[in-house]
Amino acid sequence: MAPIRRDIGKFFERMQLPLCESYGMVETGSITFRPAASKEYGSVGHVLKGIQLSFQDDGEILVHRDTPLTLRYFQCGAGENERTFVAPGTIATGDVGRLDDRGNLFLLGRKKGTDYNSGRAKRFIRKS
Repeated sequence: MAPIRRDIGKFFERMQLPLCESYGMVETGSITFRPAASKEYGSVGHVLKGIQLSFQDDGEILVHRDTPLTLRYFQCGAGENERTFVAPGTIATGDVGRLDDRGNLFLLGRKKGTDYNSGRAKRFIRKS
């Protein structure tokens, strides 16, 4: 999970190589798309038709699909299915994000990468 950095996007622009960007998961398929004409680097684009997003209180992205999900369960550790598949057609991504006023999704980090600073305020650790 790493959106294209602005400096990398600008480099490809100078090289006249158009870049598209998409965000998705095996469990959900594609969620967003940013066409090459968009210069919203740092954003992974707009939500695709048939998909809705909502956010948990901690900023975790929830994906709601009109069509059936690719997966319905994992063969994994205890509690992981319940944490991920929160309702029919709804998956908790584990990613933290926000939508801007133009509908662009920005990924801010991973929920599992949540840490607390000395003031006990949450911060999200971004690994690139």
